[in-house]
Amino acid sequence: MKKLFAFLAAAFVVFGTGLRAAGPALDVLLLLDNSGSMKQNDPQFLTRAVVAEFVNSTKLPPDARVGIVMFADNATMTMPLTAIGEARQAMQSSLTKLDYSGKLTDTAAAVERALYELKHQGRADADKAIVLMTDGIIDTGNPAKDAERYRWITTDLADSASAAGTRIYGVAFTDKADFQLIQSLGEATGGDYYRILRADEVSGAFSRIAEGLTAKKATVASAAPAAAAETAARAASPRQAPLQPSTVGGLPIWLLVLGPIAGIVALIAAFIVPAMLWRSAPSSQASKPLEDEVIPKSERAFLRDLNSPPVLSPSKYEITQRLTKIGRMKGRTGVLRVDRQTVSAQHAEIRYHDGTFFLVDTASANKTRLDEGSPLQPYVEVPLKDGRVISIADCRFEFYVPEADQAPTQVLFLDPTSEHGIRVATAGKK
Repeated sequence: MKKLFAFLAAAFVVFGTGLRAAGPALDVLLLLDNSGSMKQNDPQFLTRAVVAEFVNSTKLPPDARVGIVMFADNATMTMPLTAIGEARQAMQSSLTKLDYSGKLTDTAAAVERALYELKHQGRADADKAIVLMTDGIIDTGNPAKDAERYRWITTDLADSASAAGTRIYGVAFTDKADFQLIQSLGEATGGDYYRILRADEVSGAFSRIAEGLTAKKATVASAAPAAAAETAARAASPRQAPLQPSTVGGLPIWLLVLGPIAGIVALIAAFIVPAMLWRSAPSSQASKPLEDEVIPKSERAFLRDLNSPPVLSPSKYEITQRLTKIGRMKGRTGVLRVDRQTVSAQHAEIRYHDGTFFLVDTASANKTRLDEGSPLQPYVEVPLKDGRVISIADCRFEFYVPEADQAPTQVLFLDPTSEHGIRVATAGKK
């Protein structure tokens, strides 16, 4: 293990050297696997020393900032993005929390937490990167939840990282790690991915990570001069006079040849194309999947904002899709964005099927509740009824069904014993 530590320490120094050569500012978050399986791979807690070596390295850019997120059952920001000078003092208390005591491995929560930190605390002019180090796979103790977290991290979270220009570099320790996962993240975000099976592979992996972080800057820096050179070359080159076509009777030869052919093609198209369109008319089925996703207007419900100040604009949201995601992610069709720090990127869902609305918590950090009750179990559908209050973290919304406001039609029964010979049906009686 001492040999492994030596290689890891050297790798981080190489990593830092590459970053320094890049010049511009850098905000980087280290995601450290704190699950119990790490005890077998690092019984002497050498990861602490490796991270300390990285932060203490004089090779890092003087204006770089480093943060640490540890993850196991959940993700915890143990050291926010901190300037190198201050980080060298603050990291010691952070690294003492790396004790490999976690029972599970929620990698998605770690990536989501890192992206949120870089978005809200990262500098606008700094390059941003995530280095994910893990020795396992996503394991929340629930196979269904594992599948959902895997889908979330490889789609929504990867898309968010790519859109923000944040590259993810994955390092998988041991052959048990989910290499396909980190490969997917690296490819989707422009980062890279490595599998470490031997100690002597660590240095090369982190050296290539450093090269990857600096390559983008070199490309951008050289793009402008290259474009300018190309423009100058075009301006300097003499323009050739366009060739004049030969003519016959004042008309170009190409027109005399192609004119009749074009007429024949147009005549054929006039008969064939309408027939083809008529035969393909039933293709209206192509829009059917979209119709299947939309709730009929007469069956829709609403969420009424109960917060002060409101978090929605307008304060009433119409649920039009059969699957509505609620969270801090960017709004689009079928997504209700609640831009609050306490709300997870993908916090909850409202599903509509079989004529009923259901509320589902998607393993949110600060939980989902109904009528201020106990937190919902993740990925368990709970039926929604008119007037129920939904709590998304500390944000409250009333579930509102317009049809429920309409008075039910009275049902009358003949009853000779009643005063008027009829009576109104009551619940449970006829």
